[in-house]
Amino acid sequence: MSGSMKPKLIYHIQITITKHGTPCAMLVPIEKEPKMSVQEAIEGIKALRKRLNLNLSQREIKKMIEKGRDRKLLAAAKLSGWTATNPERRPSRYLGFP
Repeated sequence: MSGSMKPKLIYHIQITITKHGTPCAMLVPIEKEPKMSVQEAIEGIKALRKRLNLNLSQREIKKMIEKGRDRKLLAAAKLSGWTATNPERRPSRYLGFP
């Protein structure tokens, strides 16, 4: 294949990665333009929030965010093998922190 053909081909092919014959990941070309603008995304989120009738206060939203962070940290602690008696195995490294 010629060198000039490779860059063009890379924008048109999809590669499916399998594990024991079962698809587990797909490599696809990046879209040149987003499917929707930032403003359209914001309007979509607002419409979903209205449709779900979520009238949450800022305090409730913050509490939900913190609860989600706690769960993520707990899951990372389990992955790392961290226990109170083994504090060297920091769960933060599984979250991408040093």
